[in-house]
Formats: sequence, C-alpha cells, structure tokens
Amino acid sequence: MLLLGENSVTFDGDSLSDIFFDDVNSKICTVRGNGTMGITLKGHTAETVSFRTRETAQIKTIKFAPNGRIASIQRDDVTVDFVFLTSANGGGVNSTDLQPDVKQRCKLKNAVILGLEWVSASQILYVLNNGLELYQVNCEKKTIKLVRSFNISLIWFVYYPKSQLLVASSGINGAVLNPFIIQNGVIHKLSRFEVDFGCCNAKSKLLERDITVGSIYGSLYILVLRSSIRDSTTSDIALYELNADAAVPSKFSYSLTLGLGGMFGVHVIDNLVIVHHQISSKSLVFDVGLHPDYQLHKAVMEDTVSIDPAAEAFVSEGMELYTPAWVIFAPNFIIDSRAGIFTTLGVVPKSAAGRVKDNLTLLQFLMKRSNAKRDFLTIFTEMIAEKRLTLVQCATVFEWIIDSFIRTSANVLVNTEQQRMRVIAESYTEMRIEQSDLLSCVFLPLKDSTTVDKKFLVNVMLECLLALNAKSLEVEPYFHEVLVNTMVEAQEYNKLQQLLQYRVIADAKPLAFNLLSLEVQHAPLIQLAVDMLARLGVNEQIVEVLLSKGKVIEAVRFIDAIGLDRFNCLKAFEAAVKSGRPTQFAIFNYFNDKKRTNYGKESDHYEVFRQRFDELFTEEELEEAAKESLFGDI
Repeated sequence: MLLLGENSVTFDGDSLSDIFFDDVNSKICTVRGNGTMGITLKGHTAETVSFRTRETAQIKTIKFAPNGRIASIQRDDVTVDFVFLTSANGGGVNSTDLQPDVKQRCKLKNAVILGLEWVSASQILYVLNNGLELYQVNCEKKTIKLVRSFNISLIWFVYYPKSQLLVASSGINGAVLNPFIIQNGVIHKLSRFEVDFGCCNAKSKLLERDITVGSIYGSLYILVLRSSIRDSTTSDIALYELNADAAVPSKFSYSLTLGLGGMFGVHVIDNLVIVHHQISSKSLVFDVGLHPDYQLHKAVMEDTVSIDPAAEAFVSEGMELYTPAWVIFAPNFIIDSRAGIFTTLGVVPKSAAGRVKDNLTLLQFLMKRSNAKRDFLTIFTEMIAEKRLTLVQCATVFEWIIDSFIRTSANVLVNTEQQRMRVIAESYTEMRIEQSDLLSCVFLPLKDSTTVDKKFLVNVMLECLLALNAKSLEVEPYFHEVLVNTMVEAQEYNKLQQLLQYRVIADAKPLAFNLLSLEVQHAPLIQLAVDMLARLGVNEQIVEVLLSKGKVIEAVRFIDAIGLDRFNCLKAFEAAVKSGRPTQFAIFNYFNDKKRTNYGKESDHYEVFRQRFDELFTEEELEEAAKESLFGDI
C-alpha cells in the first residue's frame, strides 16, 4: 500500500556536497565547496536554480523564498547573506561568482541564529536561541527591514510551512512547546503546553527528531514519540491537537501504540499516521478516524514500503529500503543521502484489501481516503457478490454512505469576518457517494451478474432503501425501477406486493408502467400497476392500460365508477369493435339501453360502432347474443 518513487529526482550525494532540505519549497539543495563550486536547488518540477558564490565560509543553512528569487544563506551565528536571483542568474540558468547583495545581522543581543524560515515571498523569520525576528525583504530595492520580534528562550524548533506554524521547544528538558502562527506580518503566540515524552534516564530530553507536525482530518496535530519508562522501547506516539484559541492550550487527543525499540520515522499522508520502523523494516499505519472517540489506537495494518514499478529502474539503483541513510520530512518526502535520491512516498488505498482482515474496517478505511471512491465501490460490490457481509453489516455501510452524503450536502456558512489569525490545516473532504453511484457501480453490475444470489441482492437493496427512508431522503425513481426488476427476477412477488401496498416503494407513473412491462413474469403485477395509477389519479391512462390489455369490460366498469366522459366512451367503443361477439353486445347494450351514450351518439364513432353492431347480429342472433352476454354483463 505504501509506494515509493512516484516523484523522484537525483542529486549529488557525495562526501564533497552538503545537503539541505528547503521545507517551504519542498526542494533539495546541494552545496559543493561551500558554494564556490556550485549551489543547486532542484525539486520534482522542471525548475532548477543553480549558481556559485565567492564566499568560502561554511554554509550552515540555506533557504529560498517561495518564488525562488531570493536565496538566504547563513554562514555564521549572527548574520544572513541575501542573494537576489534574477532571470539572468537564476531560475534554471547557470550563474557564477554571485556576491551577497545584502548582509543582515540579527538585532537581539547575545543571539545565535538557529534557523531561517520564509513565511512569505517577502518575509523571512530568524529563529534565534533567545527570540524570533521577522524581516521584510524588498526584492526591488534589495533592502531588509525588521518588522516584528518576540523574546523567548528556546532550544530547537520545527516549522510547518503549510500552516505557517512554528513550534519552539523550551524548558529544562525541552518538553515545553510554544506554538507560533506567523501570518500577515504578525507573530501570534498560542498557549504553550508541556508534553509527556517518557522522560527517563535513557531519554532525559525531548529532541527535534521526536516531533512531527501533521494535518489529520481537518485539524492540526503535534505528534510526539514517547519512550517507555520501563525499558528502552518507544511506547507510543502522543497526538496533541492544536487549538486556535490563544488562551486554550493544545490538548492530548490520541495515543498510537508502538511498543518497539530502535529508530523511527513518521509521515502523515492522506490523514494516516505512518510510522517507519528501521529494525523490522516495517511501517505501521494508524487511522484515528476509524474510532475518533477512542484515545488509544493500534495500527490498522502493517506494511512494507515498495518501489513504484514506474520508477523502479530509476529509484532502486543503489537505494535500500529502511536504511539509516533515510532522512524523512513532512509531509511525504524521503531523502536518501547515500544514494542521492529525493523522492516521495504515496498511499495506494486499494492495496489495503489484502492487509485489513475485517471487512467493515476495510470499507471504513477506504471511505476515509482521498480519491478512493472507485476502489471503495468496487470492493463493496465484491463483498456483496461473495456474501462476505451480513445484512446488518450492509445496513451499517449504507448508514455511513448516507451520513457522509448529508454532511457534504449541508450548506456551510462561510465566516466573512476578518480574522487576525487562523490555524490553517489541510482541508478534509468526506467521500460523497450518491444514489446514482450505488446504482451504476454496485446494484446494476450485481443484478446483471449470473452468479449473484438475487434474493440476497434484493435484501441488500432493501437495506439501502430503508436507510434512505430513515434519513428522509428522496429516493431516485430509477432506484425503485432497478429494485422492482431485481425482485421480479428473484421471484420475490409477495414481498414486492407488500412493499407497494404499504408504500415503502413510492408511487410513480414510470414505476407503474415498469410493473406493466413485467406482467409476463407475474400476471398480478398489472393489478398492482393499475392500483398505483389510481392512487396517482391518472384515470385516462388506467383506461388505456385496461383497453390495451384487452380488458374492455374492466375498462367500462372503471369508466362508470369515475364518471362517464366522452373521450373514454369512444375508446371503449373502438376497443369493443375488436372484441368478441359477446363483449361487443354487452358493451353496446350497456351504453345504449341505459342511455349513457349522450356523448357517443353525437359522434361518428358511435354511428360506425352501431353500423358494425347491426352487421354482426341478425334478429335471430340477438336473442342468442343476449344469452351469451349474460356471462360478460357489466
């Protein structure tokens, strides 16, 4: 399920090169000879920046502005060099001997620069051991100006570019985390909080490598590797949900059980927490969305990272899996410094089918993955066809589908009020499955299959119908049509009659005519169709149905019951001409002798019918016809 190498690029990973990861641009930067032999920025796109500098001091940190026009280079503890790249000397064109355009020293006294982060195309944050400094960079004028600063003693930090979130560590053992949101030129401090990392003799301080920031189901979490106080293993990963309210500290939300020793790497991909374990060469996959009300979670599956076949020749050359040379970055990047490969890790949801044993868990897992709608419907169809789900389980799945449909259909009120600060998490969109999807991808393929138990399929469809009715959702007419056809094919006639009589299946003209078309399989369906049309009040169509089926006597009875009108009388006359002699006599005798042909006598139709009647019967035959008509008398 975990596929490596969908997006990959090689870089110079020899001992003469220093490797830096630019988290804002998601690119790899190689520095040769401290920059005198070349600085190259490349990622998974075609754009590449390459240049050389005359400075010879060792580069500690190098970061590029989001637009790629400015390089910020830290060579000592207090100063940053800014190189302004133009189309003439950057953006994919090799350039040589560039001098720093501006050198900017930090302002705070006794400060040491721990790192740099570009928070926008024109603003850069200095992270110092005793504070934060936000600078405005003017690319046109090539000027640097301090706009904000914040005093805080910190040990290390983690930056999450997608949310403009900085998490700074402080305290004696580094366990006090201070979240900052840097937006619109302002440094917003959220409530600090202390995390439990399993402080013990074997691990006395919380380290930067123990922290991961990730977006899970629309919320932002800080993930902390927590050691066991009893042995040298890592007991679990603690998840702390970040609160946007500056007055409310982040709270502990979940614990992901590990109980393993050795080195770990953590990715958050597609709302899954993926923990790579080096010793076992396995990856544990956690999905807190399966049981969001539970704090304690176990891995939903174990998997081994495999190389994408499309990139196997490119990636596998010299690259080992779960090697100590792996360096992992959020959200899904892996750098193999020894092989010189910068690649991505992807999730293939459909591959979970062979790894998650419980059917309901598998379906729920697939429902929560992005772009897995087709996989979910395919596997759900297979489970129904093979009867791997009970009717109760099918009802549960339909409830999930309908609840998700209702939530995604709800009108979301957008707050247009200007907010000073927002905690930005990656949006999570629930899978939206409509009735048309169930029909086209599940029910119709199963109906057309020759190996599927149609009686079981009928019961599954009824569970879906009941789930829709329970949520007061309008059922699409085509759903009823497919259900009725399937019930007739399964010979569930009694059940069908009950559903129609008790209005579980709603009345509709198309459905009534569909019942008429199925009369060949089950003759009583015609009466069910007529009853449905009567409830719908379409009297003329009922007369047409009865006459088309040759039921002239029944049609005349119906005409008499609803009140005679000229149009339907004429139709009865015309149908009587094509009927047998007893029926013809009974129909004419009914209209003529009871003087109910006031409309018919005024038309040519009645005269034609009278002439045809006189031709059919002689005086001698009238008495015999009268006797015969007793059996067809209305």
